[in-house]
Amino acid sequence: MVAAVRDHPDQYLQGAVHNTLGVVYQDSPAGDRRDNLARAVAAYQDALRPHTPAVAPLSYAVAPHNPGTAYADLSRIEDRMGNLGRAIATYQGALRHRIPEQAPLAYAATQNAPGLAYRALAGVDDQLANLRRAIEVHQDALRYYTPHRDPLNYARAQANLGLARGDLRDQDQALVCWREAMQ
Repeated sequence: MVAAVRDHPDQYLQGAVHNTLGVVYQDSPAGDRRDNLARAVAAYQDALRPHTPAVAPLSYAVAPHNPGTAYADLSRIEDRMGNLGRAIATYQGALRHRIPEQAPLAYAATQNAPGLAYRALAGVDDQLANLRRAIEVHQDALRYYTPHRDPLNYARAQANLGLARGDLRDQDQALVCWREAMQ
């Protein structure tokens, strides 16, 4: 599939094919999980080449989000701290182009993702700082995920915020978040 579009004049199509290939590798139940995730990261990075802010600004913001999810998945297999750091850096890069005024729900999704990574990172490095950062980004996502605009993702972000608050031993605030998630 990739060879068929390698020299295709439509750069957007090239990027879309690489991005799709990354999704296939990341979600594949066959083969070695670590190898599949490494291939997913490489495919997502290949997708970034034609997806420049000049060619496709909104889709460019999607492309950097995806390797972040692959790095986060890879962190469960190897180099937990390093891959979580790469995931967070990748999400932060995506946020430079995924701005809330243009795509508020996409921005919220990308903002919620590093919250999960910061919470996981708190298990291996600087627990207090990483949990506080997780709370901060989940709260920012909740500025755009509202019960009326996107109730399912609002509930997920509230639950994630509750988990981070619970990890900080702030049970009262965690319960507030979890109750809000169930509304």
